[in-house]
Amino acid sequence: MGVLIFGVGIVLGAAAAFGLAVMLRRHLLPDYLRNVTVLAVVLLTFSMSNALGHESGLVAVTVMGILLANLEGVNTEDILDFKESLTVLLTSVLFIVLAAPIPLVGLRADWLSVATLLGFILFVARPLSVLAATLGSPLSWAERAVLSWIAPRGIVAAAVSALFALQLDGTGLKGAESLV
Repeated sequence: MGVLIFGVGIVLGAAAAFGLAVMLRRHLLPDYLRNVTVLAVVLLTFSMSNALGHESGLVAVTVMGILLANLEGVNTEDILDFKESLTVLLTSVLFIVLAAPIPLVGLRADWLSVATLLGFILFVARPLSVLAATLGSPLSWAERAVLSWIAPRGIVAAAVSALFALQLDGTGLKGAESLV
């Protein structure tokens, strides 16, 4: 099974990267369509790969990105800027989607505990983790303070816990929603 996942992913990712590289090198796309076309090719590659080999889409788009970034004569600066904008947008939307099913009644019932935990995370745990992670770096105290307030904070853990909660809830496990 693993061979199929990696085989399909590598072949489709490489084919998509080389095909897209030809289009970009030869300037076959107008500048205003480059980012949208790259996004469409990424989504198409991901979908086709998953259709041919279950769960191989991530391998395909990873191979595609690695190859495209390392091929000679392919300008990826605009694409990287677009990717950064998409990352910020999608991460923000994901936080909203993950928080949407949390009932406010649960927060109101024990608001003091929730506020205490949130205060500890924001004012103690997060600054200490940023301080530990940046020891020996040239960052100033002001830069570390900014990082402790705005750097990404566990979107992967939040997404995975929400996924597990949905799956556990589907099996009928009582209290599964509390995982979120």
